[in-house]
Amino acid sequence: MSGIDWTQCVICQKNTAEDLRSPTVNHLAVYNAFVTNYKEFKRLDSLPVQMKFDGDGSTLMQYQAKWHKFCHQKFNNAKLRRVKGKREREECVGNPVDEDSCRTKRRVTEREKNLCIFCDTSRSEPLPEFSTFNSNRSINKMATEMNDMEMLVKISGSDLVALEAKYHFHCLSRYRNRHRAHMRSLKGASKLNFFEKRAKARAFAELVSFINSALEEGNYVFKLVELHELYESRLRQFGADISVHKMAFKQFKFNFFRYKTNALKHGIMQIGGLTDCQCC
Repeated sequence: MSGIDWTQCVICQKNTAEDLRSPTVNHLAVYNAFVTNYKEFKRLDSLPVQMKFDGDGSTLMQYQAKWHKFCHQKFNNAKLRRVKGKREREECVGNPVDEDSCRTKRRVTEREKNLCIFCDTSRSEPLPEFSTFNSNRSINKMATEMNDMEMLVKISGSDLVALEAKYHFHCLSRYRNRHRAHMRSLKGASKLNFFEKRAKARAFAELVSFINSALEEGNYVFKLVELHELYESRLRQFGADISVHKMAFKQFKFNFFRYKTNALKHGIMQIGGLTDCQCC
């Protein structure tokens, strides 16, 4: 787009000491949110900064547009609400015909501002505002890690402090607990996949080797307790402290060797008294 230096802040087009930044997640959604607010400010003839830009979110994404945080905050939702409220008050002054309509609009606006950002409701509970940038980073981080698109859309293009966002204490606590549970599940799944599955495979391979060697020597009877202890001891040696139920272990091993080993060649295989006879 002619007239814009895309290496500079797309808003002020100036080189200042402040670092340039661009969206790190949901790029198009953030750009679209900015363009929506920009066009609304323009419609109200209240642009905080006169810009050369005349495109959409896709244009910003195409050029990987960057901005100063200070410049970007001039177009956030909170400032847009203030401009709209001011314009509505100006329109209502001296206009008794629209007075009731204006009062209704103000009530709706105030009601929307007094909703919990998590549950979108207003109950008879305290609704404190987010007041620190650390809380903004924390909520953004949790929403990103959980891929919570609904929350990311709510806070895109601004921060919780600028939005004057409010919350119920129990809603914030529930959101944090949800994030902790999500991270535990990811961590647990990762550990299971990387350590436990590898340990189980190695322990099982050694068990197969042990039983096959015994079968070759003519031993067809195996004590379940001994096999179970051997398997769990090998798991512990491989760093996986896993408890395996004996009956589940018995059935799984029996089914495996029934079809996978040379025990079938001899007609009978016994594990802990469980006998399977094959007719030749």
